[in-house]
Amino acid sequence: MLTSVGRAAARRVVAGNRLALTTNGVAIPRATFVARAIPIRSFSVSQRTRQATATDSPAKPKKATKAKKSTKPKAAKAKTSKAKKPAVKKPKKVPTPEEAEKKKIKELKARALLKEEPRPGPHAGQTEWTIFVGENTPTPLQKPLAEHVRELSARFKDISSSEKQRLASQAEANRQAYQNKRQSWLASLDVADVYSANLARSRLRRALPKKQFSKLEDDRLPKKPVEGMNLYVQERMKGQSGSSVIFSEVVQEWKNMDAAQQRSYKVASEPALVAWRQAVEQLSNAVAEKKRAKKDAAKAEAAAAKAAQIQAREERKAAKAAQKAASA
Repeated sequence: MLTSVGRAAARRVVAGNRLALTTNGVAIPRATFVARAIPIRSFSVSQRTRQATATDSPAKPKKATKAKKSTKPKAAKAKTSKAKKPAVKKPKKVPTPEEAEKKKIKELKARALLKEEPRPGPHAGQTEWTIFVGENTPTPLQKPLAEHVRELSARFKDISSSEKQRLASQAEANRQAYQNKRQSWLASLDVADVYSANLARSRLRRALPKKQFSKLEDDRLPKKPVEGMNLYVQERMKGQSGSSVIFSEVVQEWKNMDAAQQRSYKVASEPALVAWRQAVEQLSNAVAEKKRAKKDAAKAEAAAAKAAQIQAREERKAAKAAQKAASA
């Protein structure tokens, strides 16, 4: 027999079954309703869950894992070449007066052609006596020099006239050989170079009075004409001997002359003076032109040397770059 509770449950099942049959006209199995009405609890072996107490700490929320960003290759930064600072030019050293004078003397000696000028040599200045001593002095000397010279002096006084003439001819030949060599050297030079050398020697004589710098004698150089008083003295001394007394008398005569007489001699020498000044001016211009050409040539040579250095440096850079590219 069913209890009251059972009968109520049975009625609910039947009522629900009827409702299902009339809904949409679709027949639904009864088992479906039975399963829904009387669910069977499955057996569980899990530990009994206990209620959370006040002392339990709340679970910390887990941090959400961030999605990893895809690593993209960074673009290489272009290297910016820093501009080089301009090199600071060192101030030029100002030479001292002594250094400037020394440099000036060196330049004058170079212009004076002192090193190029032929030297006289040991035989150019020989005399009859020096040639006789050289020919009669053995090597090595067997006696004291003073005694040997006394003996040679006595013998030299007694030599024959023919022997003395031979010695004189030998000395003259030695001098002439040197003069020929010197004249050949002068002829090989340009007249402007000879003129410039004489100007430099004149300045050297003033700068170094203790040393001798002889003038180069060249017939191509313009000679200053005789003028004024010198012309009068030359005319008056033609038939006279070279006595200093006569010369002083002629000079006094010139001083006693009136201005009109003196002017006549000056006017007579004026054309020659004009021609001489023109010739000297031409030589001066030629010397200046040579100096400018030499300076320009030195500048061009320095520029060519600098260009060659730059080209060599660029070639080394190109070779280094090619080697680096080949090894890469």
